[in-house]
Amino acid sequence: MAKKTNKFLEEIDKRLTALESTGILELNELVKKERFLELLITACHVAHHTQRKEKIARIKNAVISCAINDFPENKVDSIFHLFDQLSEEHFIILEFLSTHSDKLREVSNITNLYGIFNEYNSVLSKDAFGHYLYDLKYRRLVRLSDTVSDEEGLKQISHYVSSEIENGETIIVSEVAKELLKITE
Repeated sequence: MAKKTNKFLEEIDKRLTALESTGILELNELVKKERFLELLITACHVAHHTQRKEKIARIKNAVISCAINDFPENKVDSIFHLFDQLSEEHFIILEFLSTHSDKLREVSNITNLYGIFNEYNSVLSKDAFGHYLYDLKYRRLVRLSDTVSDEEGLKQISHYVSSEIENGETIIVSEVAKELLKITE
């Protein structure tokens, strides 16, 4: 655990030092902030819970983003809470939904949605895709219109589903999810 944490912190230090050389931030001032030190501890804790290099890279990006931008403490806490709970597969689906929203307006069922997803990313089976999508929906990071059916022949349980369709959209990525994606770029 100590090796992994040290490596994680060394990589963050290298990136922060590089940013300091460009004048974007000042490390001496940053390390004086108790909030930033708490952020580092939280990030180390979250990074420790995963072996996925992609997710660890996202956590590093979030730390750097939070160091550069002055995010409110409660927002940082909720973002890292989400990091701890979401897998890389969740992020893959969120990025797909955010990036290709224009192609998803006519989706009428999960099978169609998975077909479009599979054109861009074939790492997940249809069942795995459905699992992660519905987990995102349950967490209110993604909303599906009640016009999107789950599977042919099955009734959709609509109490978690938004019946509002904004601008003809059938799938909406929440602002929290968009913010999460933005700070992990």
